[in-house]
Order: sequence, then C-alpha cells, then structure tokens
Amino acid sequence: MEVKPEIGKGKCCVYMEGLHYKGIFAAQASMESLVKKCCLPSFLGILAGPYFQVHGTIFLQNLHCDPLTPLYPLFVLPHDRKMMLTLARCFKALKNGIQTLEKTYVSSSKFPWENLEGTLDYINQLFSSKQLYLAKMQGSYRFVKFTELYNYEAHSSCSKYGIAPALVARKVVGRFKMVVMEFLRGHSLTEEYLETLNVDEKRNLFDKVKDAIRLMHHDCKLVHGDLRGPNIVVNDDRSKVWFVDFEFAGDIGVAKYPPFLSKGVDWSPGVEAGKKIQEEHDYFWVNKQLGKL
Repeated sequence: MEVKPEIGKGKCCVYMEGLHYKGIFAAQASMESLVKKCCLPSFLGILAGPYFQVHGTIFLQNLHCDPLTPLYPLFVLPHDRKMMLTLARCFKALKNGIQTLEKTYVSSSKFPWENLEGTLDYINQLFSSKQLYLAKMQGSYRFVKFTELYNYEAHSSCSKYGIAPALVARKVVGRFKMVVMEFLRGHSLTEEYLETLNVDEKRNLFDKVKDAIRLMHHDCKLVHGDLRGPNIVVNDDRSKVWFVDFEFAGDIGVAKYPPFLSKGVDWSPGVEAGKKIQEEHDYFWVNKQLGKL
C-alpha cells in the first residue's frame, strides 16, 4: 500500500509509484515461476491523505492495472450515510477479494478464474490491445477471449449454420464474459491479406462474405453490427468464411450499438451509439471493398 500525506504530495503520482513497486517486486528472480503460473493478480491500495482507492493488477505480457473503485473519502459523514455504507461495502469486498486471492496462490491456477471442462493451458496473447489468447484444451488448440460485451446465443446460432467458429465453452467472470471457441486456421480479411489476392479472387471472396451475411440475416435472424475485415476469417483455400466477435450482435430489430463507439472506425452511414443495428450496416464494409475493384 502506497501512502501519501495528501493528493499531489511526493515526487510522482501515487498511482504510478505503486505500479512501479509492483513491477520491481514481480521482476525478482524468485517470482518468475509464480508469474508464469498465475499472472500475479493483486490489489493495489492507494491511501492519499483522507482518500482511499483500490486498483486491480495482473501480469500478462505487460503489467495491467484497472481502477476497481473511485477515490473514496475516509471522513465520518453523519449526514451522508449512503457514502459511509458504500465505503464499508468497499472494504468488505476487498477483504473477500484478498481471501479469494489467497486461495488462488495456494492452488497456483493459471488464471484467477476457474477453468472450464478441462484444463486450459494458455500459450500466448495474440494481440497486445485485446484480451484474446491462444490456448490448448484437452489436446486441441482454442481461442480464448475476455470481453465485457458478448452475445453467446448469436455466436452459437451462427456456428450452427457454419458461419462462426464452434463455441466450446463460456463463463461469466465478474463483469467479463469468457469465450472459448474453435481454433480457426485461416486469415482475417485485413488490408495486408487482401493485397495478396488478385481482382477475381477478391470478388469471389467478397461474394462468399455476402452470402454468409444473407444467411445470418435470413436464417439466423441476426445482425452482427461490426462486420469489418478483422472480424471476418477465411480458410486457406477461401472456400469457407466465418464471422467472429459477436459483441454487438443480436436479433434483427432489437440489437443496438453500445453507448460508446470507436471514433477511429469507418462506420456505415447511419450508425450511432445506442441506435438499432440495421441489416444494411453489415454490408457496408464488403460493399465498400467491392467498390474498389
């Protein structure tokens, strides 16, 4: 726990200083095997004058830290019992969390959540900006994803029609949803991959993508909401197309975009945060690619 007499005192931010200490601790040679086994989950408690805050930290390829609480005042507030009860619940939750962490370190499980239907052996994180991992489960490669938004039912429905990887297992872990899915051997339709194809190959591929979209709309009665190249996978001979990342997906006429959308994405005209996902939105990316041919 990093303690400061008040906010702003000291040579650096108390939050960054606390993370620095965690990094030094984890970098010790004696900690190497434990970091590999359980990613060293821990709480970072910050006490600055009469204010207290809790962060959660974990080691993956790098040190990750997220705030778990706001900055709470430690004053006696007789006229604000709601705030005092909130603070009491925070300390109770912290106590329960520490007890859970103790069990985690005793069992030395790979991650601080239960494995599903057999042991998951994590191999590596596929993207530094995404909680997507390659793992082995009962001898087979699997993709494992953690995300706050996910429609398991939409994924499963599309999988039954062969336009999404098989959904192997799932679990809700706090505010995150864990998705264990079939390992796909193929290519995402990134700009780099598309540059390796000639015009006819691209046209045939995009026609298959549109066929899969029609099947999703007409047979599954679903919209996806984020059918850009990185979320479309094709096998090596381009005979098979799969959709991935069903964060926004849902029933036609019901599914809506989340409250926050990335400003760096070229969304279809008409896309707005909180608005319903339209079928034509799913065709925007592929039609744009066809327009370039």
